Amino acid sequence: MTTEVTTAPPATTSLAASIPLIGMEDYNGSEFRLPRLNIIQTMEQMKDFGGQPGEIHNSLTGENLKLIEGVTVLASKKNRWLGPDFEESKAIRARGEEVIPYCKSSNGNTPDADIAQPKCSACKICPIGTPQRKEGGGWESAACTEIRKVLFKLPDQSFGMLTVRNKAVRDVDAFVQRFYMAKKNFFTVRATLATKEEQGKLNTYYLPVLTPRYDQPVPDEEQLDLSESIALYAEFFAAQAADTHGEESQEPVAGGPTIDTTAQPVAPPFVPPPVAVGAIPSIDEAGF
Repeated sequence: MTTEVTTAPPATTSLAASIPLIGMEDYNGSEFRLPRLNIIQTMEQMKDFGGQPGEIHNSLTGENLKLIEGVTVLASKKNRWLGPDFEESKAIRARGEEVIPYCKSSNGNTPDADIAQPKCSACKICPIGTPQRKEGGGWESAACTEIRKVLFKLPDQSFGMLTVRNKAVRDVDAFVQRFYMAKKNFFTVRATLATKEEQGKLNTYYLPVLTPRYDQPVPDEEQLDLSESIALYAEFFAAQAADTHGEESQEPVAGGPTIDTTAQPVAPPFVPPPVAVGAIPSIDEAGF
C-alpha cells in the first residue's frame, strides 16, 4: 500500500503580505500552527493538558475552560475512509507514516478529484457513510468518518479551531443550521462553546454545545473588519485546516464493507434558499 504523504498547496496570499506588519516582514504565516480547541475526553488528555474531562483546552494559551466565547468565522465538512484493513492502518501509523485514505472528500459532499476509485458519486448516498445492519441483528458503525471543523476568533484576537467527528458532527451541523435558516452571517453575533456529558455503553464522553448569542451582536466596525478579511482568513488557514493533526488518533473502523462502485446512483443537486452573503466565500470555496 502506498504511504506517500500528501501536502496542501501553499497559499498564494499570505496574511503578512496583505497586511504588512512592521518588524515581521520575513514571516508569512506558514511558520505558525493554528491553535486547537480540544475537548478533554481521555486520561491521557487529562495528563497532557492538566485539565478535567469536559473542559476545553486551548493549545496556544494552555488554558482549560468550561466555556469559550468568541465569534465564529468559518465552518467546514470533511469525510474520509481509511480502508477496510484495520491492522494494516495500525501498522502504518506505528511506523510513524501517514495513512492515506482510500476515499476522502474535502467538502463532505463529493469525493476529491484525486481519488482514483471513489466509493460513490456523492457522500450523502454512499453506503460506507451510513451504519450497516449486522447479520443476526444490530448495527455496525459507518466505515467513513465524518469530520467538522469550526474556526473561532477569540476575545484576545487569536484564533482557535475545534475539530469534531462522528456523533459530534450533528451538534456542529445544528449550530450552522441556526445561522443558515436565520440568513445571518457567522460574524454578526457572538457565540459560545461549552460541552455536555453523554453516557455511552462503556464510558462517559463529552459533546460540544455551540450556541449563537443573538443578544450579543458584534459591533458594526468589527463586523466590517471580519467581512472584509474573511476570504483572507480562509486562504491563510486553508493549508493548516486541511492538516490531519489530531485526527490520526481516531481508530479506523475494522472490516469496512466492500462495495461495488460501478452502480451507485448520483444524488440530485441540493439548491439552498438564497442567503445574503455578499462576496463571502462558501464553506467549500474556503478550502477550510
